[in-house]
Amino acid sequence: MMFSLAVPSFISGLFDVEALIELLLSLPIVILAICVHEYSHARVAYHFGDPTAKACGRMTLNPIKHFHPIGFLLLVFAKVGFANPVPINPAYFKNRKRDEILVSLAGTASNLVMALCFTLLLKFFMMFCDAQGLLMVRGESAYFLSDVAYYAYMFMASGILINLSLAIFNLIPLPPLDGSHLLTVLMPKAWKPVYYKLQPIMPYLFVLVWITGGLSWLVSTPVNAIMEFLLNAIVF
Repeated sequence: MMFSLAVPSFISGLFDVEALIELLLSLPIVILAICVHEYSHARVAYHFGDPTAKACGRMTLNPIKHFHPIGFLLLVFAKVGFANPVPINPAYFKNRKRDEILVSLAGTASNLVMALCFTLLLKFFMMFCDAQGLLMVRGESAYFLSDVAYYAYMFMASGILINLSLAIFNLIPLPPLDGSHLLTVLMPKAWKPVYYKLQPIMPYLFVLVWITGGLSWLVSTPVNAIMEFLLNAIVF
């Protein structure tokens, strides 16, 4: 599967200390989000009777098992990368269509749950900072009076943003994303021959959407809407 990540100003300011700190804060979240995403695919497939991923050692949160060196470097420097795909054999599924859909959605669902967890954590952290006098509020803006508190806030906010980005990005119906597999499962059989004929040009379409900025728009629009909803809807 593939992933998309925004690394703030790292390339343009390689020796920018602030950008380097942001990168270091985001890396563990990216690794965790990828591992949970891939594990979820493997675990749900195993639940529905497919032992392939488990037999290959992929039903684990060990990042080494999911790590792809080229994909990871592309993720950091080109903002689009990939992990080793989890092997799935749909022939083991009893209800093939339903099970394939749920396995494909498992990764996205896991990232949405993680985004919700980071949102709750962030809300509690903001309450703590406010109670401890570490937060100064002016109108609609908030300022941290401690660098440690600020970077902790950045870590949790990145946890929300990265997980939502991975969830939405993988729903785009272009190979090799999860959304393309969902599309093939859900589309009418009469459409599939045409779709399979178009598949060889789809990687080029993906690259075109990426370099023209369409990919960023497709991801950022729903991500911003969901993030705003989570932050405003959860009130203590």
